[in-house]
Amino acid sequence: MAPIKARRRQHANPLLLAAAAALAATALSSLAAAFAGQLPRSARSPRVGRQAIELSDQWSVMGKKAQELEQLLDTLVFNGTAADGGVVVEVNGRQKPVGLKLADSLDIDGDVGKHIQEAYAQAEAQSLEEMTHMLQELYATHFKDQPV
Repeated sequence: MAPIKARRRQHANPLLLAAAAALAATALSSLAAAFAGQLPRSARSPRVGRQAIELSDQWSVMGKKAQELEQLLDTLVFNGTAADGGVVVEVNGRQKPVGLKLADSLDIDGDVGKHIQEAYAQAEAQSLEEMTHMLQELYATHFKDQPV
């Protein structure tokens, strides 16, 4: 029979317990006040509830628009070149590499990696610029129609 290993009992941190108890007490008192009808009038207003729902709906719409933008950005391709066009790096609209082309007649003197990095940097800059523009446009059109 294998020996049983004794485990050291861990003690709860008294400060964390006190903080958790205080938080729970606050939450319970607010809940009790809500059921007793003792909340401030502004907090019981149906207008506040409607505004919260409208805000939630607006952010939901914004999330859907952002997903559509991500899908569009995935379809875009930006090219960067180096070594007199002998190295071409392709990235999508989210700066993810999607292609690398090396010319058959490529005469690279030195480090190929350096040329690939140079081409990637060009493609990445173009992609980032376009993505930034599209995000700014998305936010501008979304918030333009929102009440202040």
